[in-house]
Amino acid sequence: FFLSTETNFGIIPSSLFHIFEWVSRENRCATRPVIQVSLSFLQIYLENLNDLLAPVEGGNVHKPLAMRENPASGFYVEGLREFPITTYHHAVSLINLGLENRKIAATDLNSTSSRSHTVMTLKIQRSESVVVVKGAANSTAK
Repeated sequence: FFLSTETNFGIIPSSLFHIFEWVSRENRCATRPVIQVSLSFLQIYLENLNDLLAPVEGGNVHKPLAMRENPASGFYVEGLREFPITTYHHAVSLINLGLENRKIAATDLNSTSSRSHTVMTLKIQRSESVVVVKGAANSTAK
């Protein structure tokens, strides 16, 4: 669905590729991984929120998720799974899984219409790395 063998692929795959190149460079320079990436993928279908990365067993329909608000951190989807990812190919495999799980229904103009919206969220978090100076009494935090 998503990953193409062509060299001219869309903005999302291209962006993911460059993000993971950057993450790899940054993490190579640190004593431990300092950048962590996670991905979630949901569909808004008939006013219901569905986790596209939740396991689908035997064609069972998932219970719709609820949107909530936390006064400190804002809006979130309760029960939405978030997966840590470390490579471009891992991200693409999760996105392809989500696209396979999308609900589609034919319309008069489009036989594979999704009749929905999808939201893929990529969360990138940076933690502080610890730099250890050999021979020194203390270690310093960057």
